[in-house]
Amino acid sequence: YLGCAAFALDNDVLAGRALSRLAPFDASPYAPHARYLLGRLHHRAGEYSEAAGHYDAVPVSYEKQLAAAKQALGNAAALKGGPAEKAFLESIVKGPAPDYVAEAIFHSGELYYEMKGFADALTRFVLFSQKDKRPLWQEENRLRMGMCQVRIGQNAEALKTLQPVQDHARLARSVRWWMAKAILTMADGKPADAAEHLKKAVAAPEVEGGPATAEIQLALGDALERAGKGGEAVAVYQAVVAGNVRAEEGLARLVGAHAAAKQYREADAAADKFEKSYPGSPLLGDVLLRRADTGFAEAQAANKPELYAEAIKRYEKVLGSASGAGANAARYRLALALYRTGKIQAALDSLRAIPEPERAGELAGASYLQAECILRTTAPAEDATDAVVAEGTLQSLQEATGLLQKFLPSAGPQAPEVMMKLAHSLRQTAALLAEPGERVAAANGARELYEAFRNQFATHPLRPVAEYERANCYALAGDNNSAIQKLERFKADPMAAAPVAPLALLRQAQLYRTVGQPQPAAQILADCRAKHEAALLKDPARAAWVPLLRYHHAAALKEIKQMAEAAQILESVVKDYGASEWAEPARRLLKEVKP
Repeated sequence: YLGCAAFALDNDVLAGRALSRLAPFDASPYAPHARYLLGRLHHRAGEYSEAAGHYDAVPVSYEKQLAAAKQALGNAAALKGGPAEKAFLESIVKGPAPDYVAEAIFHSGELYYEMKGFADALTRFVLFSQKDKRPLWQEENRLRMGMCQVRIGQNAEALKTLQPVQDHARLARSVRWWMAKAILTMADGKPADAAEHLKKAVAAPEVEGGPATAEIQLALGDALERAGKGGEAVAVYQAVVAGNVRAEEGLARLVGAHAAAKQYREADAAADKFEKSYPGSPLLGDVLLRRADTGFAEAQAANKPELYAEAIKRYEKVLGSASGAGANAARYRLALALYRTGKIQAALDSLRAIPEPERAGELAGASYLQAECILRTTAPAEDATDAVVAEGTLQSLQEATGLLQKFLPSAGPQAPEVMMKLAHSLRQTAALLAEPGERVAAANGARELYEAFRNQFATHPLRPVAEYERANCYALAGDNNSAIQKLERFKADPMAAAPVAPLALLRQAQLYRTVGQPQPAAQILADCRAKHEAALLKDPARAAWVPLLRYHHAAALKEIKQMAEAAQILESVVKDYGASEWAEPARRLLKEVKP
């Protein structure tokens, strides 16, 4: 009784001394209650291991006491305490379990939650829901169950658990807060739905132990931004700043919200205010990054070089002070801005500074952009005129290949373009490899990717290009006959209508000449020119193919001894394309067919 009284008066030291004297507890009829109170005392003192031992012992001790009481009542004549002892034992057997038995389970759940043992905590809260039916306790317990479910990733289950108490007079703020957390954590969760819960949470009265108003407002602003409602987020963050609680964080986020709402001047003003008000803030790096992002977004919207230049300066300023994740984010976005302005090598240098382990989430795109920069700054394999140049080109292609292979599994909507670039990189690599086995392996790897593209993206605009390059891979692997056969499809629709069809037919003609069959080569090019040349002349992107087709047509005619026709075509190349790269080869060949 002394222990109970001291506990009620919050005299924890006296209560602990009195209750501990009941040990060993199995010998005392008050063991379950004593251990419950000791669990509460140790819990309040932060002595979690001792508290857990006492809490878990309460239901076990009570069940032992209940079993012993039933056994003793079976032989009532042997009771030494007479009617009083019998009445006590009957109260144990016939009466409901004391409240503290279930409460020990509940508080044990709280304890494990505080220790971040969320699965163990959930097990205890579920057990409590089965043992105790008091409404107030059950409502609180439902909240705790939902919290645990969110913590262990059972978000859909958490929403079902919490929904019945979402409008509870006392718990609504916490319940809505955790429902919003569950939605924002779900892969298919809608930030707008989370924002609605957070709006109701912030409108509910504050309660002890629940989320503070500023905390909810910050989460609400974030949810609104994610939902594409930057304007609403601006108002929320402005309220945080005005409330002067977590104003520093609110002002930092206000910069990004203004940018999301395309309020670029306001974003700049907010960033200036933050830099002046909180010069030593740990959030300054993030604010400077958001400010640079604002400049980049404005540059993209206006497509003005001077705005891109300003964004680049801002990212460089971030890199002057940032480190870790903030610096890597700045490097990636700086590379994007540099890439947009055509500064490909500078973009590549920035991307190479991002460590491989950091390339996750947003930064996963760094690998793709880096590969794109490498491919754009690497000369075609056929331009490698000596061993040194070839080795450098090969190293660049192998770097690009590795980056694209790592990025492809997470490419999502970019998968078609990534797959095509990866196949291109492998095909170019094959063209540089001197060892036949290695060359064939690389060519076959590229071909398999083109075939996978054809199967996965049959209606994609790049499908004809994949078919064309697939045939080139057969040729690289030494199978010219298969390459010729695969290119045959460009003579009939739908492939014949593809923009790449003239090149595919030219390639087929070249392969026929390679295997010693110039006659079909000449016919293919004659048909190709008749069908496509007029359209090519009207297309600025493909007009340069005309002298190429004419030259190879003339070369095929020369091989089948039709010198007059070949000479006529070569003269047209010299006349119409005298300044092109094909003029001089045409003059040389013309001397051979028309001495």
